[in-house]
Amino acid sequence: MLKIGLLFAATMVCLAITGASCQQRNASTELQTEALDPQARQGQALFAHYCDKCHPGGNARIGPSLAKKDLSREVIRVQVRSGKGIMPAFDKIKISDPNLDAIVKYIQSLETQQKP
Repeated sequence: MLKIGLLFAATMVCLAITGASCQQRNASTELQTEALDPQARQGQALFAHYCDKCHPGGNARIGPSLAKKDLSREVIRVQVRSGKGIMPAFDKIKISDPNLDAIVKYIQSLETQQKP
């Protein structure tokens, strides 16, 4: 019974820590959103839909970090269109050119916002 109690307590601590970090990330995301122009704000929503699972907030998870990198518009566009490794390719039917331009603008805003 003691083991179950300790396991429950440890789980609750982990959830509390995880919840706090999620709240901090959400606050950080809100601050970033306020600083974005309309195209980058649209890109942020599209990024959340298409990219955030593998690059959460532009950071590494399944895919590499996109933050603190000086990626040109063309490099990002080619990577998104052609894919690489486990990253799928997103054609113009999946992500239109204007939507891709918005995603690029958002990724480039991450680069400038997250540099030391």
